[in-house]
Amino acid sequence: DLTDKLLQLRADVRLIPMRQDVPIRIDAGIIDLVALLPFTEQLASEYRRQELSVTYQRWPTGHSPTADMAAPAIVNWIMQRFES
Repeated sequence: DLTDKLLQLRADVRLIPMRQDVPIRIDAGIIDLVALLPFTEQLASEYRRQELSVTYQRWPTGHSPTADMAAPAIVNWIMQRFES
């Protein structure tokens, strides 16, 4: 049932169904204590194994500062999607 599926998704984000036509960007802090790097790398690898379009970048920071550090790269990545 739906509750079981939601619990399963919370346990492993690799199980979230992703659309093949939507590119994915993952930015990871290499010293992130919330989203640990080995798990983030597993996620990127799993998406690539599923032949999804994944842009994956690591940053020399922890969890919260990752978004600030990655922001210019993220904006450029989004803008490139609109140019295509």
